[in-house]
Amino acid sequence: YGFNMKLALVNPGRMGLETQSMSPPFGLMYLAGYVRKYMKEVEIRIIDRIAGQNVEEELLNFQPDIVGITGVTEHIPEAYKIALFVKKNLKAKVIMGGIHASSLPLEASKYADCVVVGEAEKTFLDLLSKKRLPKIVQGEYVKDIDEIPPPAYDLLDIEKYICSEEKDSPSNLWDLPNVRIGWLMTSRGCPYRCIYCYNSKRTFPIRFHSVKRVI
Repeated sequence: YGFNMKLALVNPGRMGLETQSMSPPFGLMYLAGYVRKYMKEVEIRIIDRIAGQNVEEELLNFQPDIVGITGVTEHIPEAYKIALFVKKNLKAKVIMGGIHASSLPLEASKYADCVVVGEAEKTFLDLLSKKRLPKIVQGEYVKDIDEIPPPAYDLLDIEKYICSEEKDSPSNLWDLPNVRIGWLMTSRGCPYRCIYCYNSKRTFPIRFHSVKRVI
């Protein structure tokens, strides 16, 4: 394929937590799909601790040039540990994003080479071509989200996320006998501004996929 860059996208999860939401990491999947559309020379892997992957081992085996790490507040301690692991054991640059890093970019910048605040697709693509990364950068949102390629389901072992009572899995949180549950995103953003939520200070508008795209 002529790859000249390796990109690892990491969902840190939290060690020792047996019952976690097993929704696929859509943020990373959309990011992978977007980068892959515009940069054919990048080899991308998604590494998800919640799906049972050993993040550190996978990173060592893959030897990426760039490591993108996301994380909600619940998982941010693990995200920071992974960032420090990368700094100690790899030559890769660390780019961090997600809700927590967007809320507290100065904190996140202590662990990452670059922090993306807000939506990342367009900005992340630009960062991959830069030799010097800015410490904190404001993400540029995509106005028409139909322009974003479908999430990269092919980079996951999707069976790890399908809910079914037939198998012993952390995803059995729905209590629906013999029903397999998948996920589909039809919009981006939230109409509410709960005071305890990052969305209360959002600067990006709510956007919806077209009916054609959803179908």
